[in-house]
Amino acid sequence: MDRLKRDSLPLEEVKARLHGVISDDYEWPEEPAGWWLEFIAYPDGGVVMDLLHPVSAIWWSDDNNFLPQPFCTNGSEINASILAQAGVPFMGTFGDAEVSQKPAEHHLSVVKKR
Repeated sequence: MDRLKRDSLPLEEVKARLHGVISDDYEWPEEPAGWWLEFIAYPDGGVVMDLLHPVSAIWWSDDNNFLPQPFCTNGSEINASILAQAGVPFMGTFGDAEVSQKPAEHHLSVVKKR
């Protein structure tokens, strides 16, 4: 049983969704049995493609070479915007933050010493 929930797509589905965007010169890696293809987006918009093992929760690149990264028909690197437009899920390396000017409500009260 898998420890992680799969939010990614199988390689064949990724290839289909990015057809016409990724250069025909790019050679997709094989997706070994038991591994999931994952895209990781960074705050600068850059994307890394890796394989994740759902049971051990290790990355392919931890013990192997990095996968060759996809590149577009115009030669540019793939980015998070391209993945989002194609409906290809990706992980982010940054959290969400909310800025508010509303003061925090305190749930503790001052205790006076006798």
